[in-house]
Amino acid sequence: MYDVMRERVAALFEARGKGTKASSARLAYYSLTIALWGTLCRGYYLGSWCALPWYVLCAWHVAGIGHDAAHFEVSTEPVVNAVLACCIGTISNPLHWYYQHTVGHHSHTNDPDKDPDLHHYDPFLRVHTRLAHQPWHRWQHYFVFPFMALFTFGQTLWQPLMQQALPGQPRAVNGITPILMQGRLRVHVLGYGMLLLYVYLHLLLPLAFHPSLLSAAAFFSIFLGGTGGAFGLASAINHLTPASAAVEPTPQRLPSSPNTNGAGAGGRLGGIGGGSRQLQQHSWAARQAVSSNNFCLGSPLAFWLSNALNYQVEHHLFPGINHEHLPMISPIVRATCTEFGVPYNAFASWTAIADEFRQHLRNLGDVPQHAKLE
Repeated sequence: MYDVMRERVAALFEARGKGTKASSARLAYYSLTIALWGTLCRGYYLGSWCALPWYVLCAWHVAGIGHDAAHFEVSTEPVVNAVLACCIGTISNPLHWYYQHTVGHHSHTNDPDKDPDLHHYDPFLRVHTRLAHQPWHRWQHYFVFPFMALFTFGQTLWQPLMQQALPGQPRAVNGITPILMQGRLRVHVLGYGMLLLYVYLHLLLPLAFHPSLLSAAAFFSIFLGGTGGAFGLASAINHLTPASAAVEPTPQRLPSSPNTNGAGAGGRLGGIGGGSRQLQQHSWAARQAVSSNNFCLGSPLAFWLSNALNYQVEHHLFPGINHEHLPMISPIVRATCTEFGVPYNAFASWTAIADEFRQHLRNLGDVPQHAKLE
C-alpha cells in the first residue's frame, strides 16, 4: 500500500513543482508567529491580563513550529530543524519530546508496550487496557478535558524532573523509549538545563516585574493550563477512539522496514516494500492509518487552531512532509486507503471526534466484568 501511496504523492509534488518542506510563505508564517510571541512576552512578564490569553495561544503555535521541525519537515538543512525544534519548549522539554514523540510515538502508534504517548496520564486516566482499572476510572470521561490542562505541567516540569532525579529511573521516556545519547552526564546537563530554563523564563523572570508572587504564580498556572488544554483538545483526541485504539500491537518483525521520516531531510519519499494486499493491510503504513483520526478537513480555522494536527492520518504516513502540504495529499491518502481496504478515519467536526474520544474512555472506565462478579 505504501509503495503505491508514496509514488502517487511524489508524482503530485513533481507535477506541481513543489518541495516537501516549508514554502517561503510557511517560513514567513513561522517568523511572524515567533516575532509575535516575543512581543507578547513583554505583556506576560509585566502581568498584563489582556495579553495573557494571546500569549497562551501564540505559545501553542510556537510549539507547532517545534513539532514541525522535530519531524525534519521545515528545511533540508539539519541545523535549521534542530534550532526550530527548540520551539516545542513552550509545551514540552525538547529533549524528551524528540524521543517520546518523534521516535517512540510515531514508530509504534497506540502500542501500549512501545508508545510512550499512551502513558502520559498513568494512573489517572485509563487510555489503554494494560493499565489496571481503578475506581476513579469509571468517571474519567467526565473529567478528562479539565485533566488535559495538566499536560504542559507534566511535559515541562514533572516528567523531566522525575526522569533526571529519581534513582534507578531508566534512561527512557515514560520508561519505554530509550534516550539514545552517549553519556549520562550529557543527558543530565541537557535535561536539567532545559528544565531550569523553562522555570526561569516562565516563573522566576516574571517575579521581577509582577506586583506579587501570587500574580506571577497565577500567570504561570494559566499558561500551563491553557497550553496543556490546547494540546489535549487538538492532539490527544487524534488517536484515542474505539476504532483507532483497537489497532494490533506492533509485530516483532514487520513485512519490511519503513522510512518513518516519510520524506526525510533531503525531501525524498521513502516507503514499505511490496507484498500481498492482505499483508499490506497489516503493514506499518496500515497501522499508522488505522491508529490515527482526522477531523474538520477543509476547515482553515481548524487547521490553524490545531496546528494542522487535524490531518493526523496524512501526518503519520508522511511525517517528513510539512503540514502545509497535507491538505493537498489528503485525497490521495484517502483513495489509496480505500483501494487497499484500510480504514480512513475522518470526523466531520471536532465534537464528533470528541464524543468518540469520550466513548473510548467510557469503555475503558467501565468496571471490568470479573470485578462485578466478585
